[in-house]
Amino acid sequence: MLSNSSQERDSKTSQATTTSLNENNMNKDKLPLTKTEVQFEKKRFKIDLKFLKQTLKSRLTICQIILFLLNIVCILIVILLIVFLTKSKRSISGIFPTKEKGKIIICLFLSIDILLIKTGNFYGNIAGGIEFNDGQDCQLTFNDKIVNITAGWTTDTLDYVSFRYSNKRSMQHGRQTYRYSPYMSEFVLNPEESINGITIYTGTRLIDNPFAPNGTYLVVGIRFYTNKGRSSELFGSSNGTQMDEAFSNFTIAYVRGQALGYVDGVQFIWYRQISSLNVAILPTY
Repeated sequence: MLSNSSQERDSKTSQATTTSLNENNMNKDKLPLTKTEVQFEKKRFKIDLKFLKQTLKSRLTICQIILFLLNIVCILIVILLIVFLTKSKRSISGIFPTKEKGKIIICLFLSIDILLIKTGNFYGNIAGGIEFNDGQDCQLTFNDKIVNITAGWTTDTLDYVSFRYSNKRSMQHGRQTYRYSPYMSEFVLNPEESINGITIYTGTRLIDNPFAPNGTYLVVGIRFYTNKGRSSELFGSSNGTQMDEAFSNFTIAYVRGQALGYVDGVQFIWYRQISSLNVAILPTY
């Protein structure tokens, strides 16, 4: 009995010792694992910081490159604007929106080119037909001028007139629908020749116009004069009120007016190049 009791105590003691050793071993095993996890997290945190610094550095470099390219683009745009503004060609379309008599405008561009512009009188019916403006429709510049004029007419009316400019654009005014014109003519200007005077005839004609059963007021004839002493033939009829227009040292730049089936009305825009001045000149009326 004593022997059995002794064996049982020894067995319990051995089990307790084994259990204690196992617990110690487990605790020992846990400690290294915990240290390893902490070290791994620190290392990972350091790696993330390094990656973040590299990313910020690369982003900063990209931004600097973009800003540098933008600066170059801005410089090129400024250079192109300077070159464009210093060119002699400048559009004249839309500069004269009104039809006032004797209106003078002085244009100054960068203290280099001064062009004196004058609008002539309006001849004919300002309310008839459809409005036209060769300055806009033909995209004219200050360097462009009239080089060719063609017209068609009958014994009593001017059916149409067409102006061709040095930029090879042209517009026909009048006879928008087919109608036979028994008389047609062309007036071609020489390279150094410009129109510096006109004679216009206006009158009332019985044409197909339901809005004017008693007659329509029209431009019925026109003649052109050049700075070289030449003149065109009379386009149309002289049976009407005669009006002459010319301005000293001015030449015709382009024409605008009203037209549809006939030439209802015309107004000529005149210009003259004057000396360049380094002063600011305001528009005068």
